[in-house]
Amino acid sequence: MDTIKKIWDNPVAKKAIMGLGIFILVILIIILIAACSGGKKYTYEEFEAKLIYEAQRYYDAHKDRLPSKDKDTTSLSIQTLIDNKQIRDTTEMTKDKVSCRGSVEVTNNNGYYLYTPMLDCGSNYKSSLLKDELVKDENIVTSGNGLYKTSDGYIFKGDMVNNNLIFNDISYRIMGIDNDGVIKVIDTTKRESVVWDDRYNTEKASAMGINDYFTNNLNSRIKDTLEKLYKDDEVFPSEIKAYFVTNSVCIGKMSVNDTNSNICESKLDNQVFSLLTAKDFYIPSLDPNCESNNKACMNYNYLSLIGNSWTVTGDKDSTHKVYKISGGDLELKNASSMSSYKIVAYLDKNVLFSGGDGSEANPYVIKTFVSSKK
Repeated sequence: MDTIKKIWDNPVAKKAIMGLGIFILVILIIILIAACSGGKKYTYEEFEAKLIYEAQRYYDAHKDRLPSKDKDTTSLSIQTLIDNKQIRDTTEMTKDKVSCRGSVEVTNNNGYYLYTPMLDCGSNYKSSLLKDELVKDENIVTSGNGLYKTSDGYIFKGDMVNNNLIFNDISYRIMGIDNDGVIKVIDTTKRESVVWDDRYNTEKASAMGINDYFTNNLNSRIKDTLEKLYKDDEVFPSEIKAYFVTNSVCIGKMSVNDTNSNICESKLDNQVFSLLTAKDFYIPSLDPNCESNNKACMNYNYLSLIGNSWTVTGDKDSTHKVYKISGGDLELKNASSMSSYKIVAYLDKNVLFSGGDGSEANPYVIKTFVSSKK
C-alpha cells in the first residue's frame, strides 16, 4: 500500500497512469461506437460477394429450394436474407449507408449453380450484366466493323472488332449474343495439336479416322478431348463451370460448295464445349464476295486471325476428312492429321460485367465470385 501511495505521489508517475487510463477509455469508447454502428461496412462489390456467401449458406440449409433442372433459375431476395437474420438492413451494411434492393439469382447450369447478385442502390450503384453492356445502342453498327443486330440476336462482324473478353484468366472473343441474352464465345488459347479422329476407317482400310463427331452414342477423339478438358477441375473449377450453359451444336456434315449454307442436317443437344462449325467461320466476314466465293470469307474476318483450329464439321463427300481453319482459310484435312483447337462455349445471360471496352488493350472482364467470403 505504501508503495502504491509513493507512486501516486510522484507527479511523473501520476501523469503516466492518468494518461494510460484516458487512452484505455478512448479505446473502449471507439469499440462501443463501432458495435453500436452495426459492424462492418461494405463497398458495393464487397456487398455483392457477401450476398452470394449468405445465399449459399441459405441454400445449404434449404437444398430442396435450389433449381433442380438444367437452366432453371430461382430468386432469393435481399429481404429474405434480412428476415432470416443473415444480414442487417442495407443502410447498416453499405459504406454510403444507402438503401438497396435486389436479389441473388441462382441458375442450374448442367448441375453447377451460378449465383448472381443483382443489387440496385439507386443512383449510387447497380449491378451490371455483360449482355446489357454489350448491346447498348452506341455499340450497334449497320456497316463496317462492330456488333450487328440480327433476327436471332447480335453478332460481331469484321476483323477490327472490340469483342475481346477475359474470363477466369482465359482470353476469349465474343461471337454474339442470342435473343435470350446467352453469350457465344470462342477462346484464343494456343493448345497442343491433337487429332480430330484416328479410328480405323474401313472404307480407307487404315487408321485415317472417321469424320463423325458423334454417332451411335460414340464420341470422336476430338469430342473426347473437349469433354476431358471440361472435366478438368484445375482449369475449370466447379464455380467456373457454373457460368457455362448447355446448347445445341450443329454436327451435320457439309459439302465444299455448301459450307456457306444456313442448313443444318443434324444437331447435338445439351453440349457445353464444342468447336466452330464451318458456317461459323464465314459469318463474321464483311467481304461482299463472301456469299459467292468462300475464299473471300477470310477477308475482314477476325476468326481468320485466331490461328489453326479444328472445326466440328465433317466432309459430306468423304468419311475421313474434316474442315479446319488453316492459314486464315477453311480447308479440308484428314481427320487423323494434327491441329490445335479453340473451344466454343456459351455464357449464362446473368454473368456480371466488371469493366473494359472489348479492345485488345482493355478487354471486357466478367465479374466472378469464386472465393466469396463473409
